[in-house]
Amino acid sequence: MSELEDNRLVDYLYGEMDPSDRQAFQEDMEADQALAKTVEDMQSMLGSLRTLDKEEAPSDHLDSLILAQAKQTIESQEESWIQKLLGR
Repeated sequence: MSELEDNRLVDYLYGEMDPSDRQAFQEDMEADQALAKTVEDMQSMLGSLRTLDKEEAPSDHLDSLILAQAKQTIESQEESWIQKLLGR
């Protein structure tokens, strides 16, 4: 599918076509079973996506939280290794 066809598909799916373009696109779907199947699949996928729960975006400081947890894990592993070596 070309970029133009992709744009037409997106415009159709999101209801952003004027009536004459929408009619022409529907006629194209009637003539092209592959296009009709693509539209059907995309509509189904969009419907599924709309049913998903919205998740909160991760914290702006997520990277620092991950690094802190990794450092803590490494430090605890180092202590365990040293304790094993010393027999404690």
